[in-house]
Amino acid sequence: MVERVEERLRWARRQGHPFYVWPDVRLEDWRKALVEIERVTRAVLAGRGTRTTMAGGDDASLAALDVAAFTSCMGPLLGWWVEQGMLLTSDRVRERLALHLEHGRRRDLRMLDALRETVRTLDAAGVAVTALKGAHTARTCFPAPGLRPMADLDLLVPASEVSRAELALRAAGYSLVPGSRRTHAYYRSNWQSPNAPTTLRSFEMHHEDNPYNVDLHNALDVDFYGVRTVRFDVPADMLVAAPWAGERATALAQPLLTAHLAVHASRGLYNLMLVRLVELAFLLRRDAGRSYTWDDLSALLHRYRAERFSYPTFELLERLTPGAIDPAFRERLARAATPAQRRVIDRVTPATAQCLDRLTLDDRFMWAATPVEYVRRATHMLLPAGVGGSLGRVCRSYVVRAFRILRGRVAWRG
Repeated sequence: MVERVEERLRWARRQGHPFYVWPDVRLEDWRKALVEIERVTRAVLAGRGTRTTMAGGDDASLAALDVAAFTSCMGPLLGWWVEQGMLLTSDRVRERLALHLEHGRRRDLRMLDALRETVRTLDAAGVAVTALKGAHTARTCFPAPGLRPMADLDLLVPASEVSRAELALRAAGYSLVPGSRRTHAYYRSNWQSPNAPTTLRSFEMHHEDNPYNVDLHNALDVDFYGVRTVRFDVPADMLVAAPWAGERATALAQPLLTAHLAVHASRGLYNLMLVRLVELAFLLRRDAGRSYTWDDLSALLHRYRAERFSYPTFELLERLTPGAIDPAFRERLARAATPAQRRVIDRVTPATAQCLDRLTLDDRFMWAATPVEYVRRATHMLLPAGVGGSLGRVCRSYVVRAFRILRGRVAWRG
């Protein structure tokens, strides 16, 4: 399997789209399947009392559906909607989505065990742990367990306890993923559990035996490619108990949870998995206007100077679930957005925002609002911080860019 992974990665780099690694599925078919998943998702979330029908069933469309369900992380949820009678489709599609759901449930149990094991290890060392992103939302806002796939477990520890946390993980047999520790803008490191699989089992679904890491953070900060780092603090009144993770574990309270998820999703816009928007849709339905108001959320984003950095997520969420976003809140974010942001978001949909096959410079510079920020973004592109200062990685990143240019995968605007 290792050879297959390397072969696919080499093929993808040669084609100029290093993140699209499915040579047997045409890009056009993948995009078409993503659009169909978006259509189905919008209809089910609208919940007008009628069951939704999903097209497909021939070999090509099934293969494309697998890839689209995997890249959007929607496979298990689609399978659950079929199981619940909310989504009607052909027998072949039903079987494929049932398999996505089965692996989603099995992987969820595996990830829950891994979460509890890691929290116990850190708790025994006196390190406070806060479950982030999927480690939180998979257990609290989806209609059933196993519907929110996770590739990794994201955990927050206090900055003063990072050294103690790393020592505890090492003592428990965890190993630091080479080159994963970063200290630029904020600290983050990736750790492999001694019980985690090490071989990728599937490119087409979130297989229960696919590898995973534990991602250790010391802050909620989100770096926008050198333009600016949105620095969230974590006051005590913004934490709630997370009993699913551990006796003393915590998670983010509202509206900090929604703000952090939205900003993080915007940062990964080029690879915005549809499940992240669905996740926020579930959260807003559960909490907006109840545990917090839209003015509370707006004030929090303003406090962290994060309005423009959350605009893409909330704008796409409104298109997926019309009427979900308060109009006055939406208008405030639109006023804070840059012209490039509005151009980029105007030409994509919740499904097509994920662009594994193309690169536009408009996308890359859309976060910048001032000449200084444009310079910062250009500097980040020339010397990307994510390569960890390794000359070899910098060179490989430039080779990938060269293939993209040669293959015509780079444009100023889409």
